[in-house]
Amino acid sequence: MLLSSSGQVHAEDPASALDDRLDPGRETDGPTIPSVAPDVAHAVTSVSAAPDGTTPITGIQFKGAEVPGVVAKATEAFLGQPANTETLKQLAAAMTAAYSKSDVALFTIAIPQQDLSDGIVDVFIAEGRVADIVAVRSGEQIVAPRLRGYLEPILEETPATRATYERGVSLARRAEGTKVTPRLKMATEPGAINLLLDVEEKKNGFAVGYDSRESRIVDSGRLSASAFGYSLLREGDVLRGRLAATPDGEQSQTASLQYGTPIGADGLKLDVAAVYQATNPSSVPIDGTATFFSAGLSYPVLLDFHREIALSAVIDHTESRNSALGSVFANERVAAARLGVRAGLIQKNRSINGSLTYSRGLDPDNAESAVVGAETGFNKINATAGVVQKLSKNLFLRLRTSGQWTEDILPANERLMYGGTDYGRGFDNGLISFDKGYKAAIEPAWRPISSGNFAKSELYLFADYAEGRLSLTPSIARDFNLGSAGIGARLGYKDFATLGLEYAEPWDVPVTGFKDDSVVTVSWAFKYQP
Repeated sequence: MLLSSSGQVHAEDPASALDDRLDPGRETDGPTIPSVAPDVAHAVTSVSAAPDGTTPITGIQFKGAEVPGVVAKATEAFLGQPANTETLKQLAAAMTAAYSKSDVALFTIAIPQQDLSDGIVDVFIAEGRVADIVAVRSGEQIVAPRLRGYLEPILEETPATRATYERGVSLARRAEGTKVTPRLKMATEPGAINLLLDVEEKKNGFAVGYDSRESRIVDSGRLSASAFGYSLLREGDVLRGRLAATPDGEQSQTASLQYGTPIGADGLKLDVAAVYQATNPSSVPIDGTATFFSAGLSYPVLLDFHREIALSAVIDHTESRNSALGSVFANERVAAARLGVRAGLIQKNRSINGSLTYSRGLDPDNAESAVVGAETGFNKINATAGVVQKLSKNLFLRLRTSGQWTEDILPANERLMYGGTDYGRGFDNGLISFDKGYKAAIEPAWRPISSGNFAKSELYLFADYAEGRLSLTPSIARDFNLGSAGIGARLGYKDFATLGLEYAEPWDVPVTGFKDDSVVTVSWAFKYQP
């Protein structure tokens, strides 16, 4: 099985994906192993004690509902086995496992006390419905209208459908600020099941971190501190704030704020964010500032224990005045609307995800960019894809790629950047940016500690590569290709602390004579959440 739980959407660590818009190259996707589908029951079983006899099972009769073929086939292996309590428990377990592969959402299996002298086992089955949804905290029933609302549609279904059940449970499990563990309990009505939600409230917390990566302009790493809180303004919301700066406190300072809240009880979510950055690099005496604002809606049109397809719509605004952006100073005011779709598939030993986003520049009459020939009313398409494959018990392979296509000359903040923790680890952060191109990375990782507090520690190799085209003027464009490779180690303590050391070396440089020094990165992070 792949590691961890699939309950949460956000990673609560010191790094923020938002800051990458103004400070490219920082880690946006942690080195996590993608999650598996939750181990949530679809059945309630009841097996009464049977005589410890040796009478073999000669037949199995299903009563109450017609069972799917896959379930009936699973019982054939028990013919000829002794009809005792242990065998009957194994029979119920085998039927439960087979039902999980069918389209039936919820069911009860009961093998009552009976005369087994003839070798015939009567199995009573009800493909049922949910009679009630009950939220429980520390053994006491609580009122949880938001969590109950995610699952209320299943109360109207007889029998309950798998699609409605898995969608509701998935929404409840990913709710911000709570850990939800569903379980089933037999109701008094025949064929009915009560769905119990064991709720554990998560505590507010904070995190601190550091990474030593530099850009060609800001020649220093970053210290960061972040905090997060749940249900501060309304039930189910989350507020995250982050401060980051170079150790000298002068070359770069960044502050960001993110707020997310559910709308209704069907998975619709509102996210708003703001980022402010000030730069004063020691290498070039130019002071600069930049701001970024965004607001967006997202909605999962398909969501179950193994699959997700979600749509999103976002409007954002970036304004920069001489702010250091990777290897350039950006002067621009750009707004954009973005429509996106993302999808994910979780299997036993594999996790796959991808996204496709269309972006269009807004208000081109008032927008501006210092990039020669830049089209502020631009059109572009971005695509990403990633795979994590479990190769053996402790060996994993990560693959990911990102690409961008446009026919326009883009403002600096809209370009596809290479150089940083995700892609281009052997180069400075934001070394080069493309109007259109692609980048890819491969990372095999070995986790030598199978269990315990340090089970997330790993050794890894990596290689990355990028090709792209940059328009220098409306009539002149240049193609670039570059790549790097290296080795690293991450020491992880539970979910609370990480320490990383990485060595990277360019193996393909963008231009002849490029200074291809190696990059050594030291990083650490600590999270406190009582």
